Amino acid sequence: MLRTFLCLIVAVAGASSAAPAAGPEMLYVGTYSGKESMGIYLFAMDPATGGLEPRGLAAEARHSSFLCVAPRHRTVYAVSEVGEFEGQRAGSVSAFAIDPATHRLTLLNRQASGGTGPCFVSTDADEAFVLAANFGGGSVRMFPVRDDGSLDEGSSVQQHAPGVDSQGRPTKPFAHSIIVDPSGRFALAADMGTDRIYVYRIDRAAKALVPHDPPVVEVAAGSGPRHLAFHPTAAVLFAINEKKLSITSFDFDAARGRLESLETVPLVSRGQAPGNSTAAEVAVHPNGRFVLGSVRGHNSISVLAFDEAARRLTPVGNYTDTIDKPRNFVIDPSGRFVLVGNQARGTITVFRIDPQTGELTRAGDPTPCPSPVCLRFAPNR
Repeated sequence: MLRTFLCLIVAVAGASSAAPAAGPEMLYVGTYSGKESMGIYLFAMDPATGGLEPRGLAAEARHSSFLCVAPRHRTVYAVSEVGEFEGQRAGSVSAFAIDPATHRLTLLNRQASGGTGPCFVSTDADEAFVLAANFGGGSVRMFPVRDDGSLDEGSSVQQHAPGVDSQGRPTKPFAHSIIVDPSGRFALAADMGTDRIYVYRIDRAAKALVPHDPPVVEVAAGSGPRHLAFHPTAAVLFAINEKKLSITSFDFDAARGRLESLETVPLVSRGQAPGNSTAAEVAVHPNGRFVLGSVRGHNSISVLAFDEAARRLTPVGNYTDTIDKPRNFVIDPSGRFVLVGNQARGTITVFRIDPQTGELTRAGDPTPCPSPVCLRFAPNR
């Protein structure tokens, strides 16, 4: 099955001591623009040690806070998390072609995102379309993909509705992510502002998102669902809750497009975390045995073991070594390393992950990178 939160599946062969060493994995890093940051940066990762070699700027891009590497590895899609684009109240989504020799990126085109502050981008397994979530606009948009990987004008915009909190007060929508389910039939969007997960049917003929029945699943009030990740083999969806510092798991009925809540497990207790702490990213290990989540403020990565038979999460450990504002992290394609973007510190920390226990051990010193906010792997072709 496709692990849609990462936008790609890569098979990496292990190397014995007698075999030639495997080539480096290429890592793209999206950043917020600033004095030291100009866009998307490129690194080569040694698959044996996890060491990162800086390869410079892959492409200039303004506030490229989220990236997606398309499944066929020809294209990188990036949001520009701004409030105005070509006179519209919107951000933009850019398509970049990957140079197979240098891995540098060449801009193909840009399209308006359909709302302000786009903060997430993903694609389907067939590269038929790209999806974007607009945090400020509270909406999601679909873009058909042309033969060369560039984006057609957004064909479908879905505006999320305001909600009501537990005290009856109105809440504003803040769409924070949208991914395609493993069957390719549905798109699921987490709305942090209204504590909802929206379910859309994908109408491929009309190139549109269509609200499903029921169109939303409510998450506990005040949770703030932010990002989503599917388990690689079990029909389970994990949602990380920004405000409650927790992960909620759902049974997913792919035939009917229905979600049923299983449990909610804390990443760290509010008593242990500073008041400004917010959860950010969730990812499932390729072996399906562990789910990881990041918490800013507390500045940690939490590892939870997943029992597929019981469909239950159990805490393994909480890791803070050199971590500072971990807005995003990624597990490398081999499943041996976890790379954490330290947005506040301007570094990337690499951890080894034990595939049997899930425990993390830092692998070397952090590597400098200006304002890293999204990390995505692409194979070295």
